[in-house]
Amino acid sequence: MLEWARTLRVYCFLVSIVVLMGKAGDALGVALVEEWPVALLVLNSNDVHCFLTGGGTRVDWWVWFLVTTTRRMAEDPLFYMLGHDHGDTGVEYIASRLPAADKITLIAKKFTYVSVLIDPGMAVCLIAGSTKMPPAHFFALNLTGTLWRLCVIYYLAAAFPEHVDYVLALIHTYQRYLLAAAIVAVSLSSWKLCRL
Repeated sequence: MLEWARTLRVYCFLVSIVVLMGKAGDALGVALVEEWPVALLVLNSNDVHCFLTGGGTRVDWWVWFLVTTTRRMAEDPLFYMLGHDHGDTGVEYIASRLPAADKITLIAKKFTYVSVLIDPGMAVCLIAGSTKMPPAHFFALNLTGTLWRLCVIYYLAAAFPEHVDYVLALIHTYQRYLLAAAIVAVSLSSWKLCRL
């Protein structure tokens, strides 16, 4: 029992670091996207941040792919291992915290391999681990799905640079207000999550 609690604490600590980085990226994204796009991607490589920094106009393609792939895959193995080592307890914990988790749980358990390939988020990776998907299969599907998604985002940003520039110009014009709004929004969502 003591070993179980110790590994759970380690997982929670590592996940907390990744989540805090993501929240910092969400809160500071509008301030970082133009001047420090790589720092933003290290903090949070969500689809919006990837689109605004992709296409090769702000970051070299190889740096962009290296950072975004690494960041997107940083948390997935943690959730996989949590599910693998703690089974349904981890899945039930997440299901109790997220409103849509019950539907995700039912769908992902039936289509675990496809789910990891298409959208390897927190709940899907937990479920993949709890269903004892072999680690090699998980890693291969996760990497393939992540690279495919990043390629689509990168080439969409390259195909529509005027749209990216337009959004960045809006961000630049209203940066002070957007930054304040983002910090408030992230603070409120974090506060709500902590209260659960």
